[in-house]
Amino acid sequence: VIGGNLSTYWVIAGGQFAEARAWLDRALRQGTAASPAARAWGLYGLTLVALFQGDFTTARTAATECRDLGRATGDLELAARGMLMLSAVAVAEGRVEEAVHVGREAVEAARLVDDPGTLGWSLLSLGIALWHAGDLDEATSALEEALALFRRLGGGWGESVVVMNLAGAVRA
Repeated sequence: VIGGNLSTYWVIAGGQFAEARAWLDRALRQGTAASPAARAWGLYGLTLVALFQGDFTTARTAATECRDLGRATGDLELAARGMLMLSAVAVAEGRVEEAVHVGREAVEAARLVDDPGTLGWSLLSLGIALWHAGDLDEATSALEEALALFRRLGGGWGESVVVMNLAGAVRA
């Protein structure tokens, strides 16, 4: 779970992207005997950090492998997280139709998992993709559902990211 938790810390704690990237690259390179779940969490973290660094090639590769490991092991949470990150990568690359498609898949998978956080982040990713696709009504609906989930969870970071994107969608 190192990549999933520490990558979020590195992002929130002031953008320690180079440090995060070095640790994640090393862990993934040396941790070949790690469980598929540990590897997938590392890949999830690498995707997040690579996105912030603007390295879309690494982000896409890591998110795809995270999704595929989640699917192969039947871990729907990790599959959903890989998909929501793939949606974020596709938005960053300007592949809006792909972002919406993968975002919908992420939400479908996340609804089968008993983790409101995974659903909240998946809805956020879908909402952003829909906003960029110009479907403002559906984007607002997805973002409002995500906001309600994060408020129930007390997830300040998730709530603030959703509010920022919801404001952008409403303004558009």
